[in-house]
Amino acid sequence: MSSSISRMRGRVAILAAAMLIFLPVNASIAAATEGVPDTSLSEFTVNGTAITSNDQVVDLPLGTTSVTVVATPNDTTTPAEVAISGATNLHTGHNPLSVTVTNGTDSAVYTADLNVLTTPNTLLKTFQINGSAVIDGSELTLPAHTTSVTSLIETDDVAATTVVEGGTNLTTGSNTFKVTVSNGQLTPQVYTVTLIVPLSNNTDLSSITVNENDVSVNGSITLPYARSATVVALASDVDSVVSLSGATNLHVGENAVTVTVTAANGAVANYGFLINVAANTDTTLSGLTVDGSDVAVDGSIDVDYTTAIDVSAITTDLSATVVVSGNTGLHTG
Repeated sequence: MSSSISRMRGRVAILAAAMLIFLPVNASIAAATEGVPDTSLSEFTVNGTAITSNDQVVDLPLGTTSVTVVATPNDTTTPAEVAISGATNLHTGHNPLSVTVTNGTDSAVYTADLNVLTTPNTLLKTFQINGSAVIDGSELTLPAHTTSVTSLIETDDVAATTVVEGGTNLTTGSNTFKVTVSNGQLTPQVYTVTLIVPLSNNTDLSSITVNENDVSVNGSITLPYARSATVVALASDVDSVVSLSGATNLHVGENAVTVTVTAANGAVANYGFLINVAANTDTTLSGLTVDGSDVAVDGSIDVDYTTAIDVSAITTDLSATVVVSGNTGLHTG
């Protein structure tokens, strides 16, 4: 019985100890709740790298034996005590770092994983272009008209250096993005990614105007009588080509106009609208002849004796009709 109780007490003690360690480890670097002792940190860095979560891995160059740790408590009125363990006597591989913050009877533990690299290398730990993970020899297709990209490059060995080329002045087609990783006496490693900038497939229209008046796609506009109109259609993409049909030789009533947009990659889209031409009310003459001789409108002309003359009246509006009277049964005078 006593042996069983002893074992049970041992389990309770172990569990209690585990809870005391586990709960503080999950404490966050934030302001404390009012009335509760503040064991949070306003700053936690290792060699200048911010530690934002427990057990965060910090890679260190081969041969690193110690690090500089900055751990600043939030509580400045009743200064909390800070104890740092594991910042010295580092060895190759993973080394646990702990920061214990004690304020009165409360405490919290913050941790980091100090990884001293085993050998110098020219490997990449992170390789991203425009937020997409890429690998050596891969291709990445970008939006049309892309001229530059952003990259996130992190080496496996923090002692290594990188040189990035080909991230700007991109042109349509294939572009080479290159990262060269150097590390001491090691042979530099070159990583390449082909950036593909495609031809645009944009067939959108940005605007249509008729005689400087806006018209919507599938809409209509009414104009005074005219035989043609000035139609301006602008594509959304500067590389697209726009063509028009139906905007000339207009007639009274509805005239269908088609706008065709051809994208740089050959994609085609058609857009339509109507031009309604009002009836012409012009009853003027553009020309008048009598027996082949020009006569001014409301003017006069002398002719040799005859009882009839040939009158030709030309209307300003070609669709207008003319009725001539008084050109027969003529008499002297």
